[in-house]
Amino acid sequence: MLETVPGARLTGHATRRLPCHASFVVPGIGGEPLLIALDDRGILASSGSACAAGRDEPSPVLLAMGYDADTARTAVRFSWGASTIQESLDTAARELADSAASLRGLG
Repeated sequence: MLETVPGARLTGHATRRLPCHASFVVPGIGGEPLLIALDDRGILASSGSACAAGRDEPSPVLLAMGYDADTARTAVRFSWGASTIQESLDTAARELADSAASLRGLG
């Protein structure tokens, strides 16, 4: 995803991470519009924390990590299971790139 979505950044440490979890910020694209675009493409993701669902407040965790509020609102989070195959991850990455390009008016 980092290679295909201009400006996307992985949140958190590059290697010391929770298994089966990835969170990205995509400056310039709101997290909610991106989630809707992904859902339209059959990709399920989330934004913010479960306890903040339905609110447009930035993630307190991302704020504590040093992200500004506007950037924190661009976050999208993916989770998958141990049985997820590489093809599914590749599809999610491709759909994220296509959705981001579309929302930026490039696709």
